[in-house]
Amino acid sequence: MSEPGRAHFPGLRHIWMLEDPLSSRSFRAAYEIGDDRLFTLTGYNLAPPPSHMTRLRHGMGGAVPQDVVWPRSVMPPFVSDRVINLLQEFDITGWGSFPIEIRDKSGKIHTNYFRLVINATPCGAIDWRRGGPLEQTGVPSGQIYRGGWFDAATWDGSDIFRSVHGGWILVVERVQDLFASARISNVKFTRITEFEMPEIILASLQDK
Repeated sequence: MSEPGRAHFPGLRHIWMLEDPLSSRSFRAAYEIGDDRLFTLTGYNLAPPPSHMTRLRHGMGGAVPQDVVWPRSVMPPFVSDRVINLLQEFDITGWGSFPIEIRDKSGKIHTNYFRLVINATPCGAIDWRRGGPLEQTGVPSGQIYRGGWFDAATWDGSDIFRSVHGGWILVVERVQDLFASARISNVKFTRITEFEMPEIILASLQDK
């Protein structure tokens, strides 16, 4: 497990959002009966870890899991030992993990996977409306906001972190560089200053 550390804020342009690429060809996990409610209730920072071995199964998409496995519900991903080793080797901070098992489409059990836990102190809320609205011409239509902002003073210095509101995973640029150089698949990175947030999603979040 890696601990967060104070560092100089690199600027918003060097903060990236780590996202599910929503690929229909990639393996997507489903929870075994009983574990779905556990993960739904605990969200990003599952502490302490479950006392039993958590097992996931094939939900849809590809037959075997990749280095990054996204569940069918919106949660942090599960990652292979290759990703864990990469984060440890380069002293990436702000995360933790515990082992899980994944049963692929053929029934084979993969024991080299982990739940990624975001244990950094959350930064302040992301202000998506700061830059003013733009009109979306594609699908879905409607207003969008390009670029998010949060108070740099609320960042605890971690390489991987999240905001106090919303389900977005944020990383500093060197994490994005590491994933790119290691060719970690089934993950998408977008600069927070370039991310396009639809008004319809912001409105739905406010209603919750």
